[in-house]
Amino acid sequence: MRATDVMMEKVQTVTEDTPLSGIADLLDAHRIKRVPVMRDDQVVGIVSRANLLQALVARPEHPPAESVAVPDDAGIREAIVAEMRDNLMSDVEINVVASNGLVGLWGSVESEVQRRAVIIAAQNADGVLGVDDHLGPPAAEHLTGL
Repeated sequence: MRATDVMMEKVQTVTEDTPLSGIADLLDAHRIKRVPVMRDDQVVGIVSRANLLQALVARPEHPPAESVAVPDDAGIREAIVAEMRDNLMSDVEINVVASNGLVGLWGSVESEVQRRAVIIAAQNADGVLGVDDHLGPPAAEHLTGL
């Protein structure tokens, strides 16, 4: 079999500016689990159901009062992703979610040292108020003993 034998021909896509609620509606309406994110004619990312859940969990219970300066979450996320890509690890996929200065980290790391490096990189980004660590060992380690 080849990809053409199992692929969907009518692919649903979103842009980087699509609200998360719109993505959730799209996933539900089309009974799909992930959607490509487009910038012009380029795929720049993908959003999955798990990503939506992570964003929901990362939301603070009580949003800051309007008089409190709200951190630039997109800038925080970009800074952390750039730091990981440029200085820590280019081969590991870590999902970074920033909401009102609080950062959630999900994904797999190879060691405790690597986990600490990711957490410190997130803590050191300008505007970060706190880091919620959901990092764990690579998926293959979870399967040992099965």
